[in-house]
Amino acid sequence: MGMCLGKCAPLSPHERELWACCGRKIIKGLGDAETAQLLVFNASENGRGIIRRDIKTEAEVFGYSTVSHKDTAMAKCSSRLVADSDAVFDELVLTERGEKSSFLQSQSRDLRVYIVTWNMNGKALVNNISDLLEADGGHHDLYIIGLQEAHNSMAEFLVNDDTLGEKYSLVSAAVMLSLQLFIIARKSILPHISKPLLDKVSVGGLGGVVGRQKGAVAVAFRYKGVSLLFIACHLARNAAHEANVDERNAQFHRIYQNVFSKQNGAGLCSGSCIKNAAAVADEPGPCMDHAFRCSFIEQADMVVWLGDLNYRVEMNRNSVSFLINHKLEEVLWSKDQLSRALKKGQAFNGFIEGPLSFKPTYKFDVGTDNYDSSHKERVPSWTDRILYKVGSSSDLRVDMRGYNSINSIKTSDHRPVKALLTLSNIKENVVQ
Repeated sequence: MGMCLGKCAPLSPHERELWACCGRKIIKGLGDAETAQLLVFNASENGRGIIRRDIKTEAEVFGYSTVSHKDTAMAKCSSRLVADSDAVFDELVLTERGEKSSFLQSQSRDLRVYIVTWNMNGKALVNNISDLLEADGGHHDLYIIGLQEAHNSMAEFLVNDDTLGEKYSLVSAAVMLSLQLFIIARKSILPHISKPLLDKVSVGGLGGVVGRQKGAVAVAFRYKGVSLLFIACHLARNAAHEANVDERNAQFHRIYQNVFSKQNGAGLCSGSCIKNAAAVADEPGPCMDHAFRCSFIEQADMVVWLGDLNYRVEMNRNSVSFLINHKLEEVLWSKDQLSRALKKGQAFNGFIEGPLSFKPTYKFDVGTDNYDSSHKERVPSWTDRILYKVGSSSDLRVDMRGYNSINSIKTSDHRPVKALLTLSNIKENVVQ
């Protein structure tokens, strides 16, 4: 029978002794100051395992310091991060015999990453933020939010909104005009996230001055022992003829070659463009040094590429509409420009995408489920995509658990697209 954290009946003297004993076993078993600082128990007659808010240092917990000089920044950081017990003891259960809790087991558990990309068409999101972030039923560790043609209020909205609750904090944001990327993390994993590095690549004309929002913004960081890179982009639009396919492919390669490269300055900044982003590790760490950044996209354990890629379906409007109306979207896959480019090795080499089992996400009449009824009658296409790539030498395992559009949000002519990735076989930090 287990004992759970929360508001429970008062403890008997025997239970209080047992609880304190379990707490000591956990701290001793961890042997990790970064985590042990957060595990200071105080048996109380008024509740089970009340967390002392005066977080102790590793010396106070162990009686001596267990961290090297290089770990000091991380240790200090972790002591600042915990504001409440839920941030640490998420679903913690202790057995009466002091067996391992679910918290201990979670040290090597999978990382759930929720990703969403959306071209907002400059329109404000009124009341669908919970739909966008799957906040009603999701319990994810990382939220990756990529926006194109973002409304100017969206950045402030994401920073200040409490949709995800107190268990989450903004880690970083990369913004290039209306092209924006936000990283939100569960507070309990913040001590394992290195200081993010940000970059941007413009593919606009005239030296990037005109159409600057076409291009990419990127955020890179290390979670425990794995390096992660997220790239949100907006590629060239216009008609579906071959010249534009070549242009989109060329823009992909330009971004790929320049993001976090020496030529591009190896990162526009370290940290975040948002002032009240959560504190994370003070130092980038061994896999975020300059040499690594210069070829980060090649060496990263995982790269996720999301955005309005603007690849189109090469069929006439009537044929596409017929197939969609008869739920035969899979017939369109062979006519999808990005699928063709992947198959021919023309772009996104090594990247993986889930099946396009949802309807094309562009172009809708705003506020409806009807595709473009204007005189242009644009061909419905999967312009909004999420792809990922695992490093060739990485032991990381990535599984796509879901890939779909969000049809409840109709304020734009694009539908948002979401994906859920589960990362496993995650290496622990290597102290050097």
